[in-house]
Amino acid sequence: MDRIPQRAPAFPIADLPGSLPQVNILEVDHAALASAAVKRLGSLNADHLADDAIWRDTFAFTGTLRTFYGPKCILAAWTELAKIHRPANFALIPNTSMIARYGPMTSWIEACFEFDTRGRHALKCSGIIRIVPDGGGQWKTWNVSTILEGIDEFPDVDTLEPVAVKGTQNGINGHHEISAEAMNRMGSEMTYFDCIVVGAGMSGLCMAGRLEALGVSYLVVDRNSTVGENWTGRYESVKCQMPFGRIWPSEDPYFLEGKDLARGFQNFVNRYGINVSLSTSVESASWNDEDRSWTVNLDQGGEQRSLRARHLVLAIGAGGQVPKMPEYPNRALFEGTVVHSADYKSSTQWQGKNGVVIGTGNTGKPDIQTTFNSCLTQTVIPIEYYRYFFDPMYNETTDINRQDRIFMSQPTSILHRATMASITALASADSERFDSLERAGFRVERYADLWHCVYERFGGHYLDVGASAKIVDGSIKIKGDAAPVAYTPTGLAFSDGSTLAADAVVFATGFDGNMRHAATQIVGEEIGNQLEDYWCVDAEGELRGAWKPIGHPGIWYTGGGMNQARYFSRFLALQIKADLEGMPLQPYTKTPGQSPVAML
Repeated sequence: MDRIPQRAPAFPIADLPGSLPQVNILEVDHAALASAAVKRLGSLNADHLADDAIWRDTFAFTGTLRTFYGPKCILAAWTELAKIHRPANFALIPNTSMIARYGPMTSWIEACFEFDTRGRHALKCSGIIRIVPDGGGQWKTWNVSTILEGIDEFPDVDTLEPVAVKGTQNGINGHHEISAEAMNRMGSEMTYFDCIVVGAGMSGLCMAGRLEALGVSYLVVDRNSTVGENWTGRYESVKCQMPFGRIWPSEDPYFLEGKDLARGFQNFVNRYGINVSLSTSVESASWNDEDRSWTVNLDQGGEQRSLRARHLVLAIGAGGQVPKMPEYPNRALFEGTVVHSADYKSSTQWQGKNGVVIGTGNTGKPDIQTTFNSCLTQTVIPIEYYRYFFDPMYNETTDINRQDRIFMSQPTSILHRATMASITALASADSERFDSLERAGFRVERYADLWHCVYERFGGHYLDVGASAKIVDGSIKIKGDAAPVAYTPTGLAFSDGSTLAADAVVFATGFDGNMRHAATQIVGEEIGNQLEDYWCVDAEGELRGAWKPIGHPGIWYTGGGMNQARYFSRFLALQIKADLEGMPLQPYTKTPGQSPVAML
């Protein structure tokens, strides 16, 4: 299906339907209860569902990402789709059931299951079911997630052998870091790929690994001269907040620095023979309706080249890393340096001088904090809170594939509510931390809504790994009582009439979060106008645009954090493989109980 519904408007995460169960489940035979609930999925009816039930499907039934709310809507969609896909063999996965607890009065039984389908496609699927007591002696399904695992006769998208094991050192699958000279030697036989991936950062490399596993011919192109330069070329000490598989050894720091990330990315390329063309930028791409392929025009170290591909995956960061930077009057009068964090590398050249940082997010803290003042309001996430949430889920003993499914398949509204309940409890017991920051003039949102920051605000938070202590003791000075209004020859003027001296002004003000704008620069206005927006969630709580059809054939967005890039790349790769095999997944766009959605 090549078209999508008209662009989905962004929807506030806080307004999504859903609630956490208010019940304290005591010791019960959770395996037996979960097994019975899983078996009932084979003949689902309204009596099996809680009043606030939610079903989230990840490509298993709907061929896309969908979330359905309430028994009536769930049952109507499930019944219609079950006739098409004929799901069967629902079975509990042994030793996966547990009682999940989020405080003294919030709990449920959770378990993993598997099933298959024998309809339009023969699919291998899994799921997570969560059940609660209804107060009348019955156990009801509160939410269920269904997940596409693989398509029969396709290779395993989750298995990729290192090149030394595969024994392929050359050719499309196994040849990495393709230079301009090497591309010329390839000749005409290498001018077509099934897929071109734009960007060799975290998301692009995850995508490439999945395509490699499925045997899809691909090429990753990146404008940088080395893998990982998007990190090392900017910050010397930016921190990464989520480990990624087992690419980095255990002796690496808990928070990876830019150089650690780059080394890990290069290790990934070397280990799996990822096909990367460096120093290569995409100038433009045009679509040919007749043969349903892209012509992608490249600049590789000053040399022009055109390649063709059936699919074009954009892994270019939120908004393609287009900086957002306020403009103030009298810029020409300022005698110092003005730089956006996109072009910032280190503060070494300004040691001992005066600096002002506009913005206090993650990019406004790690290295800049050593020499600069900061402005504006911020959501502070103490490192202890971060580790409280993620250390139990992702650690040295974690089965990452299983944990990604449990965490990433949950309905957004439930993840949001569970996180907010925990943060509220933690912050309420830690009020002095936030009080001391406010006494220092740093206005904080102490009950950090991380989902709002990441999915709606595109930042506005920082992970506190020591900067707060420097704010409290005055090492980092805060001006949060007025906004900058103009440059002066020696610094900045503010709305309260005050000024700050500065030899450098660094804007840590983020990026344009909508990748559609950067995509339009590549594919042109006509196709760009057909594309879905990128990021923010829709009325179901699904991220707009990412990893699913976006309004024109053969073009896709991928991105997000490490676990998102790792997990959702598998579904995008499966969609591409299915299309290449002539059996594309068919997205289910209806919502039972609502009028049909007009198509673009």
